[in-house]
Amino acid sequence: MALCPTKLVAFVFSSTSRQWRAVAPASWSDLNPFMPSVTKRKSLRYRNYAYGCFYWSLSQFPYHPNLIVLDMDKMKFFPAKNPPTHNLERFAIVELGEGRRGMFMLASNNIEGCVLRLFSASRETHGGCASEWLLEKEIPLSPSYKYDMLGAADGKLLMVLTHNASSAPEVHCCLLDFETLDRQAIQGVIHHDFSPLVPLPLPALHIGYPPSLSLPV
Repeated sequence: MALCPTKLVAFVFSSTSRQWRAVAPASWSDLNPFMPSVTKRKSLRYRNYAYGCFYWSLSQFPYHPNLIVLDMDKMKFFPAKNPPTHNLERFAIVELGEGRRGMFMLASNNIEGCVLRLFSASRETHGGCASEWLLEKEIPLSPSYKYDMLGAADGKLLMVLTHNASSAPEVHCCLLDFETLDRQAIQGVIHHDFSPLVPLPLPALHIGYPPSLSLPV
């Protein structure tokens, strides 16, 4: 990926030809109408992969975030529709089968902590962009914890929970299933020396890619 002053460019390496090929670039203002065509302030956040498409949140303060997608079949960037009536915040996209996409979105609430919203989209248009996100559920989260998304895989969300304690904070991981809302504690993802003040654990670097580029199970 190359974040240039006026456009976004992706490069794909072919293991057959042993050469790099540039994906058709897209201007910042075309991908996010809130952003100017030339800007030094840009950010791609919360990388996700589903059904041959990469998703990011595109923006940086003071611009409003917007969902964008890189369709690997068409080799092209597109702006995607955000969930209606909701600001785009921390999110993770999952494959629900039969082309259906699901989205976890972690929304901040300064009074009651955080809310985890679950959206779904039944079909795709415009080069892989979800045509309409429907709010399925809202799950209030305990204000006793700080929540971080590591990403999603197999219809499940992997989250890091940090207890808001004045002493040494307790940190652990859990999986949340989109369809059933079952929660499962995960052991071994976080090293015993991990601290909430340092970057997320190594597995987070491999989440949001196709299975061929992810860590082996």
